Amino acid sequence: MWGECQTGGFMPFFRESPTLAQARDLGARTAPFLAALAAKAPRIETGEPRVTMLADGLARVEFRVVNSGSLPTTTEMGRITGVVPPVVVRLVDPSTGKTLAPTSVLSGLPVSKLDRLEAAATQEYAWTVRVPAGGLAVAVSGPTFDTMQKTAVAAKEAR
Repeated sequence: MWGECQTGGFMPFFRESPTLAQARDLGARTAPFLAALAAKAPRIETGEPRVTMLADGLARVEFRVVNSGSLPTTTEMGRITGVVPPVVVRLVDPSTGKTLAPTSVLSGLPVSKLDRLEAAATQEYAWTVRVPAGGLAVAVSGPTFDTMQKTAVAAKEAR
């Protein structure tokens, strides 16, 4: 009814190491697969923050995070179990390096967690904020890449 099932036994090389000849063969067969898998890894890229000044230090900020890789940022099981930390997008005061206070963010969240970003997918963010005296930046961090920080520069005044 359920088909064949094998139980028990040891995995190859679990109890003993491969010989030098076996290790070379294993390496030669495994290396191309690992190189191809690494080439498909998720690649997080960000756009430049688009800032539109609204009035008296109030601004609309739009930002985009893209996974240009061939694999998602985490597996579905990794998302469910929470083993792999999420990609985190935060609004930052570059003069202090601190996340903007929630009272400075009128719409949107000052810190957003992105549990999973599919391959070739885009996540858009938009905030209405009180721009601090030190300016504004958007920082993106994750478990598999260094933190990226983009300074937000005002595009134009709203009329």
